[in-house]
Amino acid sequence: MMHFGVKFTLYSKSTLLFVVIASLILLDFRKWALNYLAIFSGLFLFYDQFPRLANHANLEFFVCIFFSLLLIAKIIFKLEPPKARVVTYAFRITLITVYFIAGFHKLNSGFFSTNGSCSAYVEIMNIKLLYGKNPFTHHYLGWFAQVSTIIIEMIVPFGILFKSTRKITVIILACFHFYLNLCGFYNFSTFAALLIAGSTINLDTKELPESLLKSFKYFLFFCIFSAASTKFLWWLRVLPARQLVTYGSVIYNIGWIILFYGLIKLSNNYATKYKFSWLHPAIFFVILFWGIQGYIGLSTASSLSMFSNLTTEKEHCNHFIIDTKKTKIWNFEEDYVVITNIPKECKLSEIKLVQNYGIPRIELKRNIMLWKKFRQPLPCTLVYKGETIFVPDLRNSKFSTYEMKWWYRFLYYRRIIVNNNECLW
Repeated sequence: MMHFGVKFTLYSKSTLLFVVIASLILLDFRKWALNYLAIFSGLFLFYDQFPRLANHANLEFFVCIFFSLLLIAKIIFKLEPPKARVVTYAFRITLITVYFIAGFHKLNSGFFSTNGSCSAYVEIMNIKLLYGKNPFTHHYLGWFAQVSTIIIEMIVPFGILFKSTRKITVIILACFHFYLNLCGFYNFSTFAALLIAGSTINLDTKELPESLLKSFKYFLFFCIFSAASTKFLWWLRVLPARQLVTYGSVIYNIGWIILFYGLIKLSNNYATKYKFSWLHPAIFFVILFWGIQGYIGLSTASSLSMFSNLTTEKEHCNHFIIDTKKTKIWNFEEDYVVITNIPKECKLSEIKLVQNYGIPRIELKRNIMLWKKFRQPLPCTLVYKGETIFVPDLRNSKFSTYEMKWWYRFLYYRRIIVNNNECLW
C-alpha cells in the first residue's frame, strides 16, 4: 500500500485496492485470507514490472513469493510452517543482510566526496521539501552524514542479535527512518518496520501483548490515512506535490512513533537461542546475490545500491574494496551508448532524461521498445565505441535490433555518469 501510496500522482487503482484491503485487515487482524489477498495482489501487480521496481518493492516481491510457497507447502504437502525461533532469526538475518549490503555499496569515493555525494542529496532534498529552496550544506555536516550512515547500516543492525543491545538498536534504526520518512522514503521504511518488528517481538507465544497489537493497529491506521488522504488531496489539487510529500510523511510518522514506542518497550524482554535452519543460509545467499549483481556485470539498479554514488564499470569502478576489473563476468554495462544531442523538435521527455549519460545497449533496447509507442521519429546524435553517429530514428536503427535473450528481462541498469560525480537512485 505504501509503495503505491507514496506515488500519489500515479497508481490510483492500486492505491485504492490496498487501502481497502488494509482497512479490512485493520478491522480484524486474524483474518489471514485478507493478508494473503494483499500478498497475491502484490505478486500480480509487481510481476510484470519486476525487477524494474524500487529496491524495497523488489524485496517485498521476494517476501510475497516466500509466503506463497509457505501456503502451498501447508495446503498441498501438509508441511508445518517454520518454528517461531526459526522465523525470528529469518527476520534478523534479512534485516542485517539488507542493511549491510546497502552500506557496503556506499564504501566508495563518490559517496565520501565533498561534491555530489548522495548523503548531501538526501539532506538537501528534505530541506527543499520544507522550505522550497536549495540550502548550503557545510562539509562537516556532510562528513557526519556519510560516516553515520555507514555505521547505522553496516554495524548497528548486528545489535538486534543480542538482548543487551536490542533496545538501543531499535531506537537508532527508528530515529534513522523517522528522518528518512520526512525525506519522502516512508515506502522503504514500511518494509524496514516489518523487519524490525519481526526481529524483536516474541513470536513464541500464543497471544501478543494487547498493547503491542494496539501499536500495530494505530500504525496501520496512519499508513492508510497517509496513503488515502494524500491521494485525495492530489485529486483536488489542494497542495503541490512537493508539499503533499511532506504532509504524507508527517501523517505517517505519527503512526511510526506509536509503533516503535510499543516495540521499544518489549524489545529486550526475552532472549531467543539460535536454532539453525536451512532457511537462514538460503535467505542470506538470495539477498547477497541480489545485492552484488553490479560487481559481476548484472543489474546495477534496484539491487540495494540506491543513493550510494557507486559506479561499477571496469574502467571507472570507485569502490574502495571491490575491483570490477577482476570480478566482472558479463560486460553489458561496458557496452554502452551516450546520446549527446537531441533535436528540439523531439518532444519525448523520457529520451531527454538519459541525454549525456551512458546507457548500456541492453537497457537502450528496452527503452526503445517503450519509445516505439511515440509515433514520431526519434532522431539523435550518439557516441558508441568512440564513434559519433547521427541516427535519423532510434526506433529503426541497429540499436533497436539488438539481440535480446529471455533472461535479459531480469536485468536493470541505471544511467552511467560519464564525467562527474552525481547522486543517482
